[in-house]
This record gives sequence, structure tokens and C-alpha cells, in this order.
Amino acid sequence: MIDYQEILKNIERSLATHVKTTPTLLNTPGMSIALKLDPFYYIVLHEPCIRLLSKWCAIKPENIETALVKTGVMILNSDRTQHTISIPVYEEGLGRVLTVNASFITAEFIDKALIFNGAAREGLPVSRMKIVLSEKERLNAFFEGKTPLQGLAFGEPATL
Repeated sequence: MIDYQEILKNIERSLATHVKTTPTLLNTPGMSIALKLDPFYYIVLHEPCIRLLSKWCAIKPENIETALVKTGVMILNSDRTQHTISIPVYEEGLGRVLTVNASFITAEFIDKALIFNGAAREGLPVSRMKIVLSEKERLNAFFEGKTPLQGLAFGEPATL
């Protein structure tokens, strides 16, 4: 039987260890696998994030993904059938919009992993990554029944 709590502990330790040596793994638009959108959620680049966690933890990618979903760390849509979504994002102050295949992970999980495993004194601040404002309604539906993404997670890219 798979022990999902043990997998989560392994993820926490591995993430904190790697962030200590490579801080740009988190919260650096264009370089990071996860960026804090608001006080409650990080957006993660789904495939690279799962692949790296799997490598670091020496656990199959499907088991990493299942552990994150089954424990509520990775958010499922309102009908509990989907945890990835294609979404347009941009770095605040820049005009370039990229569409990414993303998932959402609770900020509490990542921030506590960093604090309790020694990589940080406190949780990370909100990043400069924003979701295009026109996606707000679609994401509100995705988060139905959960704390929605806060307004600061959205914005309009600068026009160049």
C-alpha cells in the first residue's frame, strides 16, 4: 500500500533542499517550476514540476501526482475530475503572454516545506506572475467549493 503522507514528507524535504541550492526554482517568472499567485496558491508548471519531484524523491511520477491530489495539496476542479488546466499567464510589467499547462498547489504546503525544512524563515511573497484577467470566471468555476484565487492573482499584461 502506498503511504501518501510519507511521499509528501519526502517531497517537502527534497523541495526545500533543492531550493536552498537553486532559489530560482520558486517564484522567478521564466525560470521556476512554481510561482506564488496569492496567499493561498502556487501555480506549478505541471509536467516539469512532477518530473523534478519524481527525480529528487526517486518515486514514480504517477505516485507523486497521486499523493499530491489525494492529500488535497494539488487542487482538483469542482467535479473532481481534473487537476491540470491550460492557462495564459504573464510576468507583471511585461506584455508577453504564455499559455502553460498548470496545476495549483496550496501555498501552505510549499511555504511550510520551506520553513520546516530550513530553506526559509517565512513563506515566499507573491510573485510577479499573473493570470490574464479574462480567465477569472473560468478559474472561479475550476475552484468552485474551494477558496478562490484572490484578485491579485490576475491582471492585464502591459501593451508594448
